[in-house]
Amino acid sequence: MKMKTNHAKKARKPGSLYSFMIRGLVFLVAVMVLLGLLLVFFSVHITDYILNGIGTGSFMKQLPLLKAEQYDEVAAQRYLGKNGYFEVLDDEAHVIYCSRKDKKNTYSVDSLQYLTDYQKGVRYIIESLETGGKANGYVLSCYKNNGSDWILQGIAVIDSQRYIVYTNLELSGSRVSKKTINRLFTSSLDESGRMVLEKTTYTDNDGNTRYLLIHAESTQYVYDNLSEKVTNILIFVFAGCVILLIILVGLRMVAKMRRPLVVLDEAMKGFSEGKREPVRDYKGPREFVQIIDTFNDMSDKLTKSEMEQRRLEEQKRKMLADISHDLKTPITVISGYARAIEDGLIPKEDEEKYVRIISQKADLLEELISSFSDYSRLDHPDFQLTLEKGDLCEYFRSYMAGRYQELQLDGFGMEVDIPDERIEAVFDRMQLKRVFENIITNSVRHAGAGATIYGSIRVESRQAVIELGDNGAGIPEEFRDHIFEPFVIGDESRKSGGGSGLGLSIAKKIVERHGGTIELIEPEKGRTGTWFRICLPLR
Repeated sequence: MKMKTNHAKKARKPGSLYSFMIRGLVFLVAVMVLLGLLLVFFSVHITDYILNGIGTGSFMKQLPLLKAEQYDEVAAQRYLGKNGYFEVLDDEAHVIYCSRKDKKNTYSVDSLQYLTDYQKGVRYIIESLETGGKANGYVLSCYKNNGSDWILQGIAVIDSQRYIVYTNLELSGSRVSKKTINRLFTSSLDESGRMVLEKTTYTDNDGNTRYLLIHAESTQYVYDNLSEKVTNILIFVFAGCVILLIILVGLRMVAKMRRPLVVLDEAMKGFSEGKREPVRDYKGPREFVQIIDTFNDMSDKLTKSEMEQRRLEEQKRKMLADISHDLKTPITVISGYARAIEDGLIPKEDEEKYVRIISQKADLLEELISSFSDYSRLDHPDFQLTLEKGDLCEYFRSYMAGRYQELQLDGFGMEVDIPDERIEAVFDRMQLKRVFENIITNSVRHAGAGATIYGSIRVESRQAVIELGDNGAGIPEEFRDHIFEPFVIGDESRKSGGGSGLGLSIAKKIVERHGGTIELIEPEKGRTGTWFRICLPLR
């Protein structure tokens, strides 16, 4: 049991395989969720970072290059988008430079006034007027940016012929060209369309007034394209990380489950080679630890079984030797004395003495054979006690009273402590008497004349406790741990002829057949000798 406790400590109270798998899955899901949130966070911030560098405001940082007329060095696509470009016009609205060679736009001074002015923070929005599903004119709205929002400054109503029929704005001319109307629609596509057109004016290094027309991809269009690309990249990164994470978690799970199996496999190989070493320093899921614990228990039990088998074989050899010795001694005496009488070697006056010795040795031989028979019979599976319900106090009192006169004649005293109350129990009267007989006979043989035999009975923890003892010299220390083993007697050389050494072994078997226990105990304070305690269950 001690070894098993040590193994359990090394196992460190592991969780089950189920909980181990659940923890692994929870860890996997948690890391995946965290990874997903991080990727979303980076996606938003990366997109915002890129968008912050796109638009007219960022493009205007290159104004020194424009003033120096170094147009080819201006990075248009970087700030205006893949399809964005810019145009530089003189004060008469003639295009003197376009960053895209495929664009051939023409403008008039009047048409420029309707374009969104970046510098002044003025924006023009045009909408169609429809009647019965048919275009019937336009409404031109002018908004000004006050720093936080766009405020309506005024409107202009344009009929189907493009004449200005009403306005509260300062506009030059009474009619708007068709090209200007189309361009107004294009420049109004701020957050919903693809391109946004804005204008600003500046003076170059030579003092010339220039119009700068900026054709930039709309923020929404750039955002949509950029988000799609970033999302696709991040999905690819996320999928790769998830696959890698699954592989790592899987390898960790396999390693943790494989470790105790490898240890157990090595232990079983050693076991097959005759090694009985338990598995030490192991850990893992509870099921695997339990398997190793079971293996250790099996190994421990097998080791103990082998040791017990060797002990029993040794005991068997010793028993056969002891039986041979115990039977041979009285037979030798009987045979020798009988032959001496038969051959006339014994004087007539001594024949009676030798016949008495032969008779005593015959009685001893009978006792030995009877003890051997009883000991063997108690181990037989067919042996059954004859159990009867009765009063243990009255039974013990009658037995001790029956032995009193015999013990007194042999020079022994007796002291008993038996209560007047009834102690009901189920017991075999004949076999229990044999227990008492064997213990008292042991006391008579070893305590010596003049000793006192003690007996008591009481109830303790729903058990009948019977104590029998004497105030003799006691049992030598070297025999105390083996007193209930067969053929153990006080004379190790077995020359005393003091019995078979089976009496206490028989007593122990009978008591255990009753479901009780018998043990050698230390005498009470102030007493000496040999004391036995018998505990029988009360039913």
